[in-house]
Amino acid sequence: MDLRQLGYFVRVVELGSLTRAATVLRVAQPALGVQIKKLEVEFGAPLLTRHSRGVEPTDVGALLFEQAKTLLANADAIKNKINDYKGPPRGHVSLGLPPIVHSVPIELIERCTAQYPEISLTIVEEFSSFLVEWIEDGRLDMACAYVDSIPRDMGGERLLREDFLFVGAPGMMGNNTSDISFDEMVKYPLILPGKENSLRRLLHDAALRNAVSLHVPLQVRSQPLVNELVERSFGYTILPYMAARLKMQEGRFVARRIVNPVVSTELRLIYRERRTFSKAESAVRNIVINAFKDEIARSIAAGSGFLRY
Repeated sequence: MDLRQLGYFVRVVELGSLTRAATVLRVAQPALGVQIKKLEVEFGAPLLTRHSRGVEPTDVGALLFEQAKTLLANADAIKNKINDYKGPPRGHVSLGLPPIVHSVPIELIERCTAQYPEISLTIVEEFSSFLVEWIEDGRLDMACAYVDSIPRDMGGERLLREDFLFVGAPGMMGNNTSDISFDEMVKYPLILPGKENSLRRLLHDAALRNAVSLHVPLQVRSQPLVNELVERSFGYTILPYMAARLKMQEGRFVARRIVNPVVSTELRLIYRERRTFSKAESAVRNIVINAFKDEIARSIAAGSGFLRY
């Protein structure tokens, strides 16, 4: 038995006729019949039932048909992966990012476009809990997600650790950029995403450890809307440094570092465990890792201690 014989058999079953299959395959019908007969001898059972309208698979033939299709598809996938590694990285890669990572996506796209013009990159923005689900069910190739550890049955690596900041509009915060204790921070009205959000859960756990409760009169799933409400002085929010930095630089947010305890989170690159990366996926993975390394280096050079490895 070889793949060529299985391919012949699958095409005969799909077309329901040795004659039509021989024409499509450009093989003489007697020679095609010989190959089918060899399979029947090897499996020790008839694979096809012949009738006036053509042929149809026996029970054994139907089982072989389904298994052979899978085997042939896997063989094609192997061939495509090997061919993929012969040339420059090419193909489609999907990458998930949380909505609070602002500046890095543009840099990722710029680097990918410049270095690998044959890669088609899809960026999906969503909260980390959804990104983890979409990695699990195969809707994404990889994602940057705020998770305390690599989820079970996944692979990945830590990109960075960053501190949480207590954030408000200048009109509410004034010029006060001094540290704020966790116990003092929870007294303020907060605008946060729902409890399904991974960062919200981290804050909830920190509050439990401090034996205090978060004051969250308004829950909003949309991060842009959270930012807009904070700018309009509807309340305060808590953001990782990278999420707040741009608006801090623009003078639209004032931020205070949360201490006692310092609350920080880890951003990790995650993907399905035991997967073999395509050349394009490996290229994008390296771009992501290096982009965040550069982000940390810039933060350190600017004198900020909010980002670290």
